Amino acid sequence: MAGEAPAETVEVVRRKRPLGWRIAKWAGIVLAALVAIAAAFLLWLNTEAGHRFVVNQINNIETTSGLKLRVGRIEGSIYGRLTLHDVSFADPDGVFATAPRATLDYRPFAYLFGSRIEVRELDIPEARLVRMPALRPGDPNAPLIPDITLDVARLSVGRLAVDPAVTGRRHLVSLNGQARIADGRAFVALDGGTLVAPGLAGGDRVQLVLDAAPQENRLNLALGVRAPGDGFVAGLAGTDQPLLVAVRGNGTWANWQGRARAALGGRGLADLEVTARDGTFGVSGPLAPGLLLTGPAQRLAQPVTMLRFTGRMEERRADVTLGLYSRVAALAAEGRVDLGRNAFEELRVAARLVEPGMI
Repeated sequence: MAGEAPAETVEVVRRKRPLGWRIAKWAGIVLAALVAIAAAFLLWLNTEAGHRFVVNQINNIETTSGLKLRVGRIEGSIYGRLTLHDVSFADPDGVFATAPRATLDYRPFAYLFGSRIEVRELDIPEARLVRMPALRPGDPNAPLIPDITLDVARLSVGRLAVDPAVTGRRHLVSLNGQARIADGRAFVALDGGTLVAPGLAGGDRVQLVLDAAPQENRLNLALGVRAPGDGFVAGLAGTDQPLLVAVRGNGTWANWQGRARAALGGRGLADLEVTARDGTFGVSGPLAPGLLLTGPAQRLAQPVTMLRFTGRMEERRADVTLGLYSRVAALAAEGRVDLGRNAFEELRVAARLVEPGMI
């Protein structure tokens, strides 16, 4: 229409996002998708089908030593409290131990995020030890003490039936304990024994308490072993004589003093002074290893062998000195033992044979 102003043209300008912002956006989307998939997988693992998958993975594992763990089925939560059914342990020669049921209450993510084994309860009501395991030698370079922390609040083995292939006799063992090696503290408590009954050789009793906390200047150590000649402990030691062991003492981490005494068949096996001063441990006194040894080794140790040992351990490394002296021979050694690398450092050994005719 004549006289009307032309319409204004509006231009819309679209600005592209910076390349960095777009990369971050898609990276976030991919990350969120991966997290969702991982969460879904973890949830699926706690289903019946997931339990079967976990059982298959466990049953397909074999260590370098030939140890195999077999599980029939899992009941409960794999992220907390669960029950393992039809558990067995095998070596290259076959099954050597079984347990119909084992209840485990643990926190698996404690190990993933802190190399911490956290077990609130491990309860094995019944088990059977058919024979001693015959495992292949493991990796010689593997650490003897792994760099992990351990926290086992409760360990219970109700009835462990031991077959004659282990010691030559049948035994029924029970064991209760707990252990905590973490946060600058080492605490271990064990209480085990064997039952006396028709067809069973028993009467053993083993009790151990160790509580070491350097930062709190605390050290408590006590060990008691009472083992009859036909018992489980004597059978493992390869003797048919009764064994008595007692370690007692008093003091603190800065200054602890005690004694370790042992008798075999009513005869003195050891009478040692034990000391601990700020992490340096010492053991000294007479031994009678000839009561356990045979052949040339027995003759070298007779009639009495004097022991001198000191050791200081820090971060899986121990500086040690050792001396063994008898009327016939002498042995001295000093150096460092690295249990993290399974190696010796600056190790020196000297030996002297006074009467060569003894061997």
